[in-house]
Amino acid sequence: MKFYKLILILLLPSISFAQWQMDSMAIMTAQLINEAGINSKHLETCPIAYKDFIMLVKSNDDGPKDEQGEYYFDLVYAAKNAKGQLARQAFLPFSVNSNKHEGQAAFDPLTDKLYFTRAWYDEERGTHKDTIVLKIFEARESNQYANPIALPFCSDKYNVCHPTLSVNGNTLYFSSNMPGSEGMDLYRVDKAGKTWGTPQKLSSAINGAGNEIFPYLYRDSLLFFSSDRTGSTGGLDLYFSVLTDSTWSEAQPLPYPVNSSFDDIGFLLNDLTQQAYFSSNRPGGKGKDDIYRLESQSPMFKKMVKEKESWVSCSLSVIDKLSFIPVNNARVVIDEIEVDADSKNNSLQWVGNNGEKGEVLMKIKPNIIATDERFSDIDGMVSVKLNSKSKYLIRTFKTGYQEDILFFQPEKDGGENTIVLNPVPDPEPLKEEKPTPVLPAEAAVGTVLVFNSIFYDYNSASIKEEAIRDLNTIYDAMMGRSEMKIQLSAHTDSRGNALYNKQLSEQRAKAAKQYLVEKGIDPKRIITIGFGESRIRNQCKDGITCTEAEHLFNRRTEVLILE
Repeated sequence: MKFYKLILILLLPSISFAQWQMDSMAIMTAQLINEAGINSKHLETCPIAYKDFIMLVKSNDDGPKDEQGEYYFDLVYAAKNAKGQLARQAFLPFSVNSNKHEGQAAFDPLTDKLYFTRAWYDEERGTHKDTIVLKIFEARESNQYANPIALPFCSDKYNVCHPTLSVNGNTLYFSSNMPGSEGMDLYRVDKAGKTWGTPQKLSSAINGAGNEIFPYLYRDSLLFFSSDRTGSTGGLDLYFSVLTDSTWSEAQPLPYPVNSSFDDIGFLLNDLTQQAYFSSNRPGGKGKDDIYRLESQSPMFKKMVKEKESWVSCSLSVIDKLSFIPVNNARVVIDEIEVDADSKNNSLQWVGNNGEKGEVLMKIKPNIIATDERFSDIDGMVSVKLNSKSKYLIRTFKTGYQEDILFFQPEKDGGENTIVLNPVPDPEPLKEEKPTPVLPAEAAVGTVLVFNSIFYDYNSASIKEEAIRDLNTIYDAMMGRSEMKIQLSAHTDSRGNALYNKQLSEQRAKAAKQYLVEKGIDPKRIITIGFGESRIRNQCKDGITCTEAEHLFNRRTEVLILE
């Protein structure tokens, strides 16, 4: 194993009733593509999903070198071009990318928290490799990732690194050589309330006599990692294990072209399991480690469902609210959930185009434990088997309609349920009639309000005239509650480059803040953030033809009450 790899490793150094099955032929016949648009002659490795981007570890060849002559490793995020290739990239802020090495990260979209690896050393002891340990740090995006803190189970005496998260963000898997390890082993730790518990070492089905590093958890039940154990094809190989009834299966290696006789690490699988990313230092690349993309014509991993007596056949009928006509080809996402009763600070409230407050949809955060996705047929029907003992959150999407959210528990005999989709209103005819929305005086900390009237022109950060009334509503509420602090987040539509849209949304959020500041609000009471096109509310994503009104629906400002 080359020394620069040691920097990453050492210097730096349950779902029941379902299991995954690997389709070896789908992997072996997949197309392997070098992401040449972002790879360099140095190192790019450890890809993870970060909103609509791919985040990775990259040698910063514009910066200084460490004592071993290696450029420091930093975290960057890369956007895809129209051909699906990783093309443009940007570094994370200096609060994350320090004057030390940064390594594999994990992002929790439910809390906007970033967990990342950092090489830590005591300034008085110096930077000799024997004095450096790896720690996992935590930082919040809404706070611009300021003041990252090490997780409580990290230590100055051993490595804790390479985080990956469960879907609900309450379980973290990582690699460590803490006491009781054989080299670097994989561990899990659960969150109890707001604090992390005691790490538990994974079983011998996963941990062997070698080093187990760079874990990646897919949908809570499929774990990928790299190991140099006996029997590998050479260097570090990628392995996977399946969780069934709370037990991990014996780890198995991935086939060629994923594994080679060189180091293969950092596996990332997309939602439909037909695309994956990983990194390798195999010959033929541009640098030390390169990012590769694997494209398959069929799913590389398939979920096998065991039938149980509690599973029943259900039918979902999707109809138009105004015409009662069936809606075909609607995307129906079915999340099996557990409700976290300790989550008391999350509430969501919609403010519609007509100025009326919507009902509070969810006051407690659901933990998603399994996800399925279907499309309605020509008659607007979706047939699915669900567990009558489980609860589900059903989200329905269709171009030209507002997203529908349904909390659902099947009857013991199944049956049919109706999903009613509300057409996206055209904002122009309502311009003269639209009353001013009301920001509830009793709105609690953590409440998110979606203002559908704070629109922007395409490719512009200028606030439209009709948005002034909504901004004045926010101004009045903040003047009436002197202690109130808010976060203004702006969103773009999907047209244009993703990185450009993020920058544009940041400008739009700042424009809304500037309007409130000019009216007399203390700027310290307002935090701004731009999400770009990462949170599209309808089907108008890249490659989808939509009307201007449909794109307009995505250009909006949201208000989160912080204090």
